[in-house]
Amino acid sequence: ITKVMSTPTTVTTVSKVIAAANPNRKAFVIFNNSSNSCYVSCGDVSVASTCTWLIATFASKDWVSPLCYTGPLSAIRNSGTGVITVWEFD
Repeated sequence: ITKVMSTPTTVTTVSKVIAAANPNRKAFVIFNNSSNSCYVSCGDVSVASTCTWLIATFASKDWVSPLCYTGPLSAIRNSGTGVITVWEFD
């Protein structure tokens, strides 16, 4: 790992990309810094009913693997707003 990038993004009830595709990504951590749960998907659009992960309030999800997902990550909330921070490790 030679580089770490941190991207905080406000997420609402409209799907939003929280990390662009990154072919160099070796790992990532997503932290939900909010009192509202957040649905996160591997792809450009996140839908609550088909999300990849539900991240609870003030919780995180990480993906550290030899086969790390390098495509875009998106998120949506079922109510309210809040900040999601993604740390990417290249």
